[in-house]
Amino acid sequence: MKIYAIINNLYTNTFDTLFYESLKDDSVDMKFVVIPFKQPGTNETISMSELRQYMESKNYPYIEGYNEKTGVYYDLYNEKPDAVFLQSPYDLQRISKFYSSKYLYTFTNVYHISYGSTMLNYDFPPYDNLLTNALQYFDACFAESTDLVKTLDKYNPNKYVPVGYAKCDKYLNYRNNPNFKFKPKDEEYDISIAWKPRWVATLGDSNFLKYFYSFVDYFSQNQNHQLIFVKHQLMENTVCAKQIATQKEIRKMFGMLENMKNVKIIEDDDFLDYVMNADIFVGDYCSTIMEFALTGKPVIYTPTEVILSDYGKEILKGMYIADNFNEISNIIANLKNGEDDLKDVRQNVKNLISDTPPNGMTIGKYILEYIKNADKKVENLKQRAELLNEKVVKKEVEKETKIKFKDKIRLKIYKRLYKTLHRKNLV
Repeated sequence: MKIYAIINNLYTNTFDTLFYESLKDDSVDMKFVVIPFKQPGTNETISMSELRQYMESKNYPYIEGYNEKTGVYYDLYNEKPDAVFLQSPYDLQRISKFYSSKYLYTFTNVYHISYGSTMLNYDFPPYDNLLTNALQYFDACFAESTDLVKTLDKYNPNKYVPVGYAKCDKYLNYRNNPNFKFKPKDEEYDISIAWKPRWVATLGDSNFLKYFYSFVDYFSQNQNHQLIFVKHQLMENTVCAKQIATQKEIRKMFGMLENMKNVKIIEDDDFLDYVMNADIFVGDYCSTIMEFALTGKPVIYTPTEVILSDYGKEILKGMYIADNFNEISNIIANLKNGEDDLKDVRQNVKNLISDTPPNGMTIGKYILEYIKNADKKVENLKQRAELLNEKVVKKEVEKETKIKFKDKIRLKIYKRLYKTLHRKNLV
């Protein structure tokens, strides 16, 4: 069985245990395909060189889906894959039509592994319509829990498969496996506190600006406390793009944190190692707050103006809520003194966040068995033809590569496809 995971971002934590399980299965050949990333509406990009360097640091086998010299994207159809995983459900982040879910869906089974649970209500701005029909051309999205699927199913009916929190699989099921490495906890501090504000940084949707200087003051005065600042990869560029602050201003702010001995800024693929080691988590709504909640340790939720779903409100019952920094500080002090009224409630909430796979399987193993047993996709040659007709291909080549339509690779694909269609009397 040939499985390909499309990577256009600098993380693989949703795939790590799936890939590990694939290596143990002689019937499975799993590889990664790297293509460049572009965030719609911004200048944020991730280049092929960054992706190559990242994949090599992970020692993961990969093929390049984009040739920087010729400007041509590789058509994965040539590999005859049995299954393709897309790192993100959003086609606009993948640039090329060859890596759109709509195109891949015509010849292989297309999957997505959720990269984080959500507390949001997607019926209200600014996130209304974000999920609606986002999975139209996916065979399945592997989600964290049955309770979450009940909330999300109305946006993409019958697309979600609850399997457990794949992103946290190694923390839940591979702690004693020597093939997985974990960052050790820094023991020199009395208490370690992780803080993650929303990366968009805008007031009403994030508490980054509201609490930044309060956190700086607090940890300046409490040198025996450690701050783990969880920084989203897009945060700095987004702050500048939205004119919340200039590049110089945002660099000065992060420079203050970088100069503090008891502050660690994390933004790489291993960030959850540090987060899971923290004693307390403080944050706006985000997937990381759910992931930390799986540890059973205290969470301080800082509300924004966004509206939570009923599912999110259930999760919130196991979290302390703070509307200002004095409340954050007081809750931390109480917890340090052993006053933790929500300890028992948190244990029940954990079961809402992540399902447990049947028969003692890990989440990675469960996903692998699911796709091995899935029906093989029957090619939709007519739809492929419509997606790859001459005008579409010509337009894409001119837009993305700045070269003429005489591109031999794409012309070969086009001719081969129509030859097949003609033989089958479809054209």
